[in-house]
Parts: sequence; structure tokens; C-alpha cells
Amino acid sequence: MKLEVLTVMMVLVLSGCGASDDDWASKDPSAKVASAQSFDIAQTWTNFNLDPQTASMTISGSCTGTLILSNTSAMTVSGAYRYSQSSVNRRYTTCVAPFIATVSAYSTVAYFNYSTAVPLLKNVRYTYGTTTNVWRSPADFPSAAKVGDSGLIGVIDNYTTASPVTKAGVEEWTYAIEMDTASSVMFNLIVKAYNTTISTTATDYLSVRVLQTEQYRYRVGPNNTMKILSYDIEKSTGFKLHAQ
Repeated sequence: MKLEVLTVMMVLVLSGCGASDDDWASKDPSAKVASAQSFDIAQTWTNFNLDPQTASMTISGSCTGTLILSNTSAMTVSGAYRYSQSSVNRRYTTCVAPFIATVSAYSTVAYFNYSTAVPLLKNVRYTYGTTTNVWRSPADFPSAAKVGDSGLIGVIDNYTTASPVTKAGVEEWTYAIEMDTASSVMFNLIVKAYNTTISTTATDYLSVRVLQTEQYRYRVGPNNTMKILSYDIEKSTGFKLHAQ
């Protein structure tokens, strides 16, 4: 099954750098406040995909090293669809037992939108290397999110090849809006991979084992701007990484 989804995206598609010196709210959790404002995550995500972004972060946990997430600007091909290609480069320096044999990895993802009349965030399909992954319905990002809000963005069926025939697994994208500053919030994008090849209904995948959970935390500020601050992954094997 396709793991370590980039959401860079659609994951994976990432912005900015790691936490900066002026990132006082992240360094001092006691300084965080619940903004009274609402934030248009849907428009922010669209804006985020339109321009090239790069984030380089330091890895800690089961391995040390660097994590580089980047994407190209959105492009239209033959007037038929728009896409943004994203990449993730994991450079592991040292890993602890039993993950010593873990090797550095480089992956790419292309997100496709087959209707140019629909915003890029309404992706219906994307590819991961040579495999295809399809949203069961268009991704639904909130348009007026406040601190404390959470919900489902969408469910993706992963396939083993470029043709969506043999299912490899299921991914679930959810979100949580967390405290940050008076004029910003943390958009926590949570991606879970489920070990099932037969899921067909809206929630039947919830009864199977979770293979891994990823969390992408973005700071969303005024004027629909967004910057990634951290990335976490935890696998069912006990493998954990934190990148910031």
C-alpha cells in the first residue's frame, strides 16, 4: 500500500521553512491563545497549491536527519486538467534499533484536477510514483474554521498500479483547528492509512488496523496565507519521526 502520503500534498505541497526565531507561539505553548476569527482553509489550501513552496526541517525520533518537502506551481495541461507535482526527500543520518536498516527515500506525487472550472483543491485523483489514488468525493476543506473545529476532509482509495483496478488500501484525511495567536490558527492535517483492500462503504475501513498516522501542522494567518511548521509520522511498527 502507498504509505507516507504527502498531502506535501495536495503533501503533501508545502510552504515556508521550519519554525523561525519569531515563532514564539510554538516555542512557548503557554503564550498561545484562541483566536476569535474564522479562517477560510479551503481558499488558503487553493492558494497554497498555486505557487511553488519548499520546507526543510530537522528530523528527530526513530531517525535523525532532514526532511525536505516541496512542490511545483499548479499547471494546466491541454486545457483538460490542472496538476501540481510535489516531492519529499527524507535523508536519514542515524536510526535506532530496530530501524537501523531504514534508508533515505525520495518520492514524488502529482495531483490532478480533471475540470479546470473547479478549484485545484477539489482534486479527484492523484498519482504516487506509478500508482493511482482516487478521492471518493472531492476533498472538502472548511471555509469558515475556528479554534476547536474538526472534521472529515475526505477518503482516498489507493491502488497498486496506474490503473484504478486493484485496491491497495484506504487513506482518511481529517483536520483539527488548534490555538496559535490572536490573528492565526494551527491547521492540523491528519492522514491515516488503513490496512484494507476491500473497503467500499463510507466507514467500513474504520474497523481495520491503522498502518500509520501523519500530522502536518500549518500556521494559517490573515489573507489566506499558510506555512508548514511541523510534520509527525507514527507507524504500527513503532517507527516515529518528528520534523520541525
